Amino acid sequence: MAGNLRLAIADYLAKFEDVQFDGIEAGLEKLFHGLKSRVVDVVVAPIGLEEEGITSRRIWSERLYAVLPVDHALAEKEQIYWQDLRREVFVVPGGGLGPVFGNLIAARLTEQGNRPNIILQDTSLESVLSMVAAKRYISIATEASQGVAWTDLCFQDLHDPTGPARLEYALYWRKSNDNPALQHFFKLIEERYPG
Repeated sequence: MAGNLRLAIADYLAKFEDVQFDGIEAGLEKLFHGLKSRVVDVVVAPIGLEEEGITSRRIWSERLYAVLPVDHALAEKEQIYWQDLRREVFVVPGGGLGPVFGNLIAARLTEQGNRPNIILQDTSLESVLSMVAAKRYISIATEASQGVAWTDLCFQDLHDPTGPARLEYALYWRKSNDNPALQHFFKLIEERYPG
């Protein structure tokens, strides 16, 4: 865990020492099933997901990066745009944000019947990034993925025509959830990310 999520949770745990925090990292389907079955209080996930009985609130966005081997031809380029990646072979994890990344790649690079080459691996993001280091593929990651130093990888800012590409995140929770610990978390989020 890194980036905005790590900072928000660390701040929450420091302010509310009596609260038990149990984190779950899983695919979106499992997380939303946890919300519906009352096992999970809140999910942090990309915006745009809709489920009956689930409320959402936008919280932050993170920059997107093209993850390349350090000696890749694009590693030296000052700015990388989606179209620069048109002929690349992508590898993304099958869980977590991998399917979201796969959908983003397909949405940005599909043209006139040509679909990008995307391989979903049933592995962790760390294993996917290790495969990128083997120089057969590239991948996509958010700025939160830079919590670990990868000496054989290059994280290059990815750009849309209007500026840096970003992935927007939201909190998701059951409308009927009245857990006081969750209400404290919402208050902290509102202070950190008014909106």
